[in-house]
Amino acid sequence: MSLGKIGAGNPKAIEALLELLRNSQNEFTRWQVIRSLGQIGIGNPKVIEGLRELLHTRQSAYTRSLAEEILGKIDSFTDGKAQGVEDNKNPAGNIFVQAEKTVRPATTDEIP
Repeated sequence: MSLGKIGAGNPKAIEALLELLRNSQNEFTRWQVIRSLGQIGIGNPKVIEGLRELLHTRQSAYTRSLAEEILGKIDSFTDGKAQGVEDNKNPAGNIFVQAEKTVRPATTDEIP
């Protein structure tokens, strides 16, 4: 069954994906889960918290980067409209900083 048929915000699907995210030892699986949560977890506090945990617990730079990217999309929605989602790319390699629901390009001193 596709995520589109499951529907955005489906609590059972979200909980199953979060459980898989926490327990999977396979980075490729985590990447797929992160992308899936980005499709069905917009504005969901549990999804946002789960992705934020990844930023502090995963050694894979790509996993952290993907979690940051998805957080920038799902945690920046207010009144059903995305804020800054269209403008969240920069020439320095798609590295973003999120603070207080605002996504902005990273400055050169923030890029590792």
